[in-house]
Order: sequence, then structure tokens, then C-alpha cells
Amino acid sequence: MTQFVPFDSILDRVAGLIDAPGALPADIPNLFLVRDLFGKVRLSISDAVANDRAARDGLTTLAAALHEALGVHAYSPDDALLFVDEALLNPLEYAAREIRPGVYWVDRLVTGGNWWTVRAPDNAQGANRFTLYSVKGGVGRTTT
Repeated sequence: MTQFVPFDSILDRVAGLIDAPGALPADIPNLFLVRDLFGKVRLSISDAVANDRAARDGLTTLAAALHEALGVHAYSPDDALLFVDEALLNPLEYAAREIRPGVYWVDRLVTGGNWWTVRAPDNAQGANRFTLYSVKGGVGRTTT
């Protein structure tokens, strides 16, 4: 069983896994690691490789390593791969954070419009406003 993994250390653990020799399958297009609203990481990649057995096996191995390292913060290897049309992935490349060449990190946010970015307000005058969001109760929103 995986030890407790703090939410703030998920990205560091993922980057460490990606750096391991042979962690990434050879000859795959851009890989997007998407952390969803529940804090769980999933692998999103072009559906062009969905029928490439070697790439799929390599991605499944990576998904298993992520699940082992992140525990509840990652999907099981059976549910971790999301093959997406290339046209839907291309805009992500410009908004996501590149953690390694060809490997991108995307945090899915609770916002309208482009869910992968947070835009600076057009009018910076006035008081700052903050929204606190959590899927878990008892985390101190009211006190904050």
C-alpha cells in the first residue's frame, strides 16, 4: 500500500517518475498528465497511438507506476489512459506546464471557458476576491 502522499507533492513525484530511465515509451507524441477536480492524475494522449501495442503497453506500465507512487491520487492502470483526438490536445500544449520535453502537466480548474488556464482580470482595480473550493468538508473554508 502506498504511503500518504500530500497533494502538494504530487507533481514532484510525477516528475521523478518521468525522469526514471525507460519510464516513457519511445516514439510517442506529446503526453498530458491531467489532474482532475478530484485530485486524481490521468494520462491523456493522442488517439493516433491507441492501436500501437508497444506504446499502449508502455503507457499502461507508466500508469501502473503512477498508481503505485501516488496511491489514491492516481487512477488504476485500467482507467488511467485517455485517448483523445489530436485537435483537442493541441490547445493544451500552449496552456499546460511542460515538465519534461513532450510531457505536460494540466490542472483542471473549476472555471468557465478555458479550464486549463486562469486569466488575469482585465480590470485590476478594486478589492481582491478569492474563491475557496474543496471537494472535502472540514478543511477550514469558513475560518479562512
